[in-house]
Amino acid sequence: MTKKSIKESEVVLVEIMRASNLIEQPLSRIFKAEGITQTQYNILRILRGNKGERITAGQVKSKMVNSTSDCTRLTDRLVIKGLAKRETNPKSRREMLVQITAKGLKLLNTIELAIQ
Repeated sequence: MTKKSIKESEVVLVEIMRASNLIEQPLSRIFKAEGITQTQYNILRILRGNKGERITAGQVKSKMVNSTSDCTRLTDRLVIKGLAKRETNPKSRREMLVQITAKGLKLLNTIELAIQ
């Protein structure tokens, strides 16, 4: 790569980061007002997309926007808030199954109304 192309790449990267920040800031305020994080919102959307069926933490993680997040810890927080529920898989006691609750669905509707 030439010095010029590196410079151009850096400019493009910075512009992408700025655009991302412009989108993230108002969303973060909405999530904070509702007591969740952007990543927890992502998990709730994944659970809702499973149409009420239970899903493993591994399946949730594979669908996450930021799959480096600690899915188990974040799910634990959603369970504590009553937004999701978790139970042991009867076929494999080491595996946990997660699904969204009615309260979680209501929260997603509230957030989506605020985003519009």
